[in-house]
Amino acid sequence: KGQKETIEAIRRLVAEGLPVRLLLIGFSTATLQEEVEAWIREAGMEKHVTITGRVGDVAACLSALDVGVIASLWSETIARAALEIMACVSTSVGVMPDLLPAEALAAPGDVDALTALLRRAVVDAAWRGDLARTCSERIATLRDEDFLQQTLAVYAEACRRRRSSL
Repeated sequence: KGQKETIEAIRRLVAEGLPVRLLLIGFSTATLQEEVEAWIREAGMEKHVTITGRVGDVAACLSALDVGVIASLWSETIARAALEIMACVSTSVGVMPDLLPAEALAAPGDVDALTALLRRAVVDAAWRGDLARTCSERIATLRDEDFLQQTLAVYAEACRRRRSSL
């Protein structure tokens, strides 16, 4: 979900001489790891990108990040990763505009905008710190009970619409 675009954004930043590395945490799901590895090779980014595969201690991997990227091209209904990463930039799919400030969002597939967000995160420590604080404050407002109630409301509305269309 957006790995190719993220790899391209990182390639552009490396070409500008910025000291960036990309850590892809996880394993094959919607996109096979072999396909992602091919994109990395095509971009000449083998020295700058690492794929972890399945990890036991996700929290340790996340704490190693300066900034997280959620570059999804389609659905983000829960976006757990964005809630776990304290400083995050993302595409504006699904719930992401509800979780992150507008200045941390790019349109899905817009590599130029994603590159600009990542560039800002790399070169502007104050902005990165503000982003981390904003994300941390947002996650502090989220409660399991609220999430449950909002989820149930979505299902109830879907059921209501289905019944009214029959």
